[in-house]
Amino acid sequence: MSAPAHISPSIKPVLPPLRIGDPVLAATLELVYLRPFFESLPAEKRSAVDIGAHRGEVTGELLAQGFRVIAVEPQGWLADRLSQRFAAEIESGQFVLERCAASDKQGTAILHVGSASTISSLEEDWTTVAFPEFFQSPTRVEVPLLPAGELMRRHGMKHASFAKIDVEGHELPALRGLLAGAIAAEPPAAIMFEASHAFPEQAEACLKFLASNGYTKFDLFIRWGVDPVAAERSLSAELPDAWRACEGRNFYANFVAYHASASTIAENSDPIAFIRQYQMLKSIDLLRSLPVTPGVPNGRRATMASLREDILSGDWTAFPQHKLSRHIAFSPAPAEQPGQSTAASRIVEVGAGFGQRALEAVRANPQLAYTIVDLPERLAVQHFHLTLSAPRMVVRVADRLNDRPTPGEVLLVPPGLASAATFKNADVRPGQGWGDLPTDLLELAESAVVCGAD
Repeated sequence: MSAPAHISPSIKPVLPPLRIGDPVLAATLELVYLRPFFESLPAEKRSAVDIGAHRGEVTGELLAQGFRVIAVEPQGWLADRLSQRFAAEIESGQFVLERCAASDKQGTAILHVGSASTISSLEEDWTTVAFPEFFQSPTRVEVPLLPAGELMRRHGMKHASFAKIDVEGHELPALRGLLAGAIAAEPPAAIMFEASHAFPEQAEACLKFLASNGYTKFDLFIRWGVDPVAAERSLSAELPDAWRACEGRNFYANFVAYHASASTIAENSDPIAFIRQYQMLKSIDLLRSLPVTPGVPNGRRATMASLREDILSGDWTAFPQHKLSRHIAFSPAPAEQPGQSTAASRIVEVGAGFGQRALEAVRANPQLAYTIVDLPERLAVQHFHLTLSAPRMVVRVADRLNDRPTPGEVLLVPPGLASAATFKNADVRPGQGWGDLPTDLLELAESAVVCGAD
């Protein structure tokens, strides 16, 4: 089922607002989503466990919300960093740091440390499949193992309202160790764990384990980097449709599981609405930040200014597609002929209106790599339209010369980052705004059309 062309007016903006561009959002996005739950907890219930604390962004957010936190981090240099960052909280007893790996047993194990700063795993199979490029020459370190439930007992934490688990493939043993012992009598109201596209069976095993321990609702957030591209709420311990729809692409996901005893915490939350807000806010932020291109004819410039004003000052939570199409400068490109959009594996559209052709082409062929080259102010509108109409579609703005899209992605390229490589081995098509583009870019694009972009 395709996404609706507008966001329901009933969806209210996130408060406090998302900080688009915040460098820690990659680690804390779901915690922003969970803030209403955190705020509903009385002070005496604000206890949490952060398993796989890494640089401490999740811990920092929880501490800011008034939680007492036990953090588990086996990598020595990261643990050192955490102890320095949260020295005052350690002194006050609000924060406890354990230099070990969380599992379902006590003992020791080999931690495989990759070349990326925070990627390490107890699971050797995980290192060769999920991120093999970071484990060409891994460092192997022996680390102690302890169940999180045992760590809670040692530090007098009888109950945790929230637990986060990010341990690169060792999530199921970590969950078993968390819900073992006394904590099983009063399990966390919400548990968040990470899952990889490369290991769907492990993700589903975690869901089934949680369901067997009284967890009845599951929110899924699928992400490429910082950006969420799909979400779904499920009442089943099976991988939901949103996961299945993204199979074949590289992604990671976070599941938030809610215990039946605290099911009311999830009643007023909506993961799909949340990511739609994120996508809209990102588009609006882009629209504000990209400059207006000099040299555009006055009529087109006035139309662009009018469209910007509509989007930036209007009720964006209910922004319909027809408000885009009524602006003549952004009218859609001519409709594709049957089969035309799927004939190529890579399409470059030069001057793309508001992006309708790209939307239809990628919907028709999810493996199509689509590039739009256009004026910056139009790219912002295209980003707005594409993310509004197809929230699961990956839409990003090029940030370097010779950037190329991956299958299923729409890449937006400003003139200054377009080069011969942009058009190479692609089906190049002129769009509605072709004539407004800089002369040197048009010559490059026309050359690609004439030469077949070989």
